[in-house]
Amino acid sequence: MVLQETLDTISGRFNLQLFGTDIDNDAIEKARMGVFPASISAQVPKDRLKRFFREEEGFFHVKKEIRDCVVFSTQDILRDPPFPRNDVESILKAVDESLYKAKRSGRNTVMFTGYNS
Repeated sequence: MVLQETLDTISGRFNLQLFGTDIDNDAIEKARMGVFPASISAQVPKDRLKRFFREEEGFFHVKKEIRDCVVFSTQDILRDPPFPRNDVESILKAVDESLYKAKRSGRNTVMFTGYNS
């Protein structure tokens, strides 16, 4: 949501696509549902609730605009690493090359990675 709000302030056309992975399939299913208790209204600003959620039966549901940007998948990187035969340097080179090609083609591309403990 914050990324979408930021992209709205930047000129140019961006397509936001996020990948959410976890080892726990139940956590992925819960995230995929995009349903939050009404109590989030104490922490989420009203304008953001109005723009990105719909209220239904005492819960807030993430709107399609945001849900369509996110792909959820179960992944155990110890059993099924995303790049099993590559070292970190070659992965970074591949990412760099992909971003370079996207920029040359006129597409605006941003990549984020994160860690959740």
